[in-house]
Amino acid sequence: MAIDIKPIEREINGTQGVFIASIFNITNIGNVPADNITLIPIVPEGWEYKTAIVSYLNVSETTNRTIFVKPPYTAVGKFAIPVKAVRGNLTLDIDYFWLNVIKAVNVSVLEIVEAPRVIQMGPNSNVTVPILLRNTGKVRLHDIMGRLENSELCTDHYHFTSITLLDPDEVKASYLTIKSKGKPARCPATIIFGSREEAYAFSDLEIIVTPPPPLIPAIPKVNLLLVLLIFAAILFAARKGKERERIRRMRREQRIFRILMYLIISIVISIIIYMAFSLFGFPELV
Repeated sequence: MAIDIKPIEREINGTQGVFIASIFNITNIGNVPADNITLIPIVPEGWEYKTAIVSYLNVSETTNRTIFVKPPYTAVGKFAIPVKAVRGNLTLDIDYFWLNVIKAVNVSVLEIVEAPRVIQMGPNSNVTVPILLRNTGKVRLHDIMGRLENSELCTDHYHFTSITLLDPDEVKASYLTIKSKGKPARCPATIIFGSREEAYAFSDLEIIVTPPPPLIPAIPKVNLLLVLLIFAAILFAARKGKERERIRRMRREQRIFRILMYLIISIVISIIIYMAFSLFGFPELV
């Protein structure tokens, strides 16, 4: 497994006391698919940071992920921030970016007030959820737009409504609409919002695409297999009386052949029932 990571911008500017975004490009340069990769920034003591996850990356495939760092109010100047791509305890690649930290004056700050932590949906279905945003800074924010990261295995497509203006202390909603893929999956995704002033907010979101309901519905109070066994017993009892006289008249070879035929038919029916339960799921008691 081989991964190459590079910052989209080698040098960026940021303000003390707020989260600063750095976007990295991740490419699978190996010959096998890569999964469960985490991008971790290595920051000075006293800084905060947010990692990024790549759940799956095919051979030669490339994608972008955003990591965040937050310098304290005591930090000022130019810093080299290494970022490593790890899988478990194995470091696959490492790169860095330069961060120019400037003093905090009229800071632009965006906050996610309320957002779902988990969205559960069926295959090929749609869901729309509101996300509340607040401007907790001192200046007006413009053109606030959202995006999802690490949702590729779960979402066919998604859309955020944008917020044109957000005044200080004002709260507005952005609506996220998701169309799920056609097969079950679980994605540890991240919601990211950013404004023209480079004020960012993020929140973790787990997207779960559940399997479709079984084609064989559950029968209330009675197990389906029990119904089949009772039906078979009734059918056998009904035929037993009629067959008794006929069997007495059969030669021994005919009896053996008939028993073998019944045995083969029973085995075939049992295999069909087992395959049906394995494919569609076994109904449970309700």
